Amino acid sequence: MTSAFNRLILERGYEAISVADVAELANVGRSTFYEHFSGLDDLLAQSLSGHLAVLAGASLGPEPDPMMTRVLRHFWEQRKVAGALLGGGAQRVVCALLSKQFEAALETQWPIRPGGPAYRRKLVAIQLAAGQLAVLGAWVSGRLSASTEEIAETLRTSCRAAAAATFGSAA
Repeated sequence: MTSAFNRLILERGYEAISVADVAELANVGRSTFYEHFSGLDDLLAQSLSGHLAVLAGASLGPEPDPMMTRVLRHFWEQRKVAGALLGGGAQRVVCALLSKQFEAALETQWPIRPGGPAYRRKLVAIQLAAGQLAVLGAWVSGRLSASTEEIAETLRTSCRAAAAATFGSAA
């Protein structure tokens, strides 16, 4: 179903496809689709969650993580699909998912100090997710020219700097 989903996103854009479209192209019934996913947003979230977890965790890590470079290389190799997912209606789902991944990573690496405002983690997670998606969108669309390694290092250093400015030193 994922390949059918990706093909439809490229052909029509996320906003213009339906569960019925994906099921038909994947040659499965709608009930089979719903056995695996609650809807298109869920299919999108499940297909990207592993990649986005790596981006969030590695972006906040103290040292460069080769997994981040691998994920970015995959995005570059699949840049047409990645570009379609980083714009339009899919972007809100991707941003929300990446934001949740950042919240989890921030919780382990920058715990809220006693008495500190809990909303800050969510706020910073939203900021980091939106910033990363803007950079990745510019990169995969060709508006930004940089190597995979340069993108990885820039995302890591900027995310760590933002977290450190808000929360202080990492745990």
